[in-house]
Amino acid sequence: MTQVKVINPAIAGRYQFTTATGSQYEIVLDGANKTLVRRPRTPEGKLRRDNQPIKILDLVNVQVSQSAQILLEPLGSSDHTLRITSRVAAIDYRPLSE
Repeated sequence: MTQVKVINPAIAGRYQFTTATGSQYEIVLDGANKTLVRRPRTPEGKLRRDNQPIKILDLVNVQVSQSAQILLEPLGSSDHTLRITSRVAAIDYRPLSE
């Protein structure tokens, strides 16, 4: 894996990042197929559809030292869900071929 400072949505691959609260996320970018999986650090921090792939509509911002902002498919009755995380501590990247 290679550490990066920001996720570029134009570069396909698997990105894993950890937030300041210890939650871990995996983003897979494969052309039009973009998904997010969140793994909470503790059961108390559980959100809807944790540990399940969720379709990404737009990567607004995922950058080290900032809160990630990711526009997701609807998880409720609205037309989308905006997931905002605590500060991103680190981002690891690896190509899809690995």
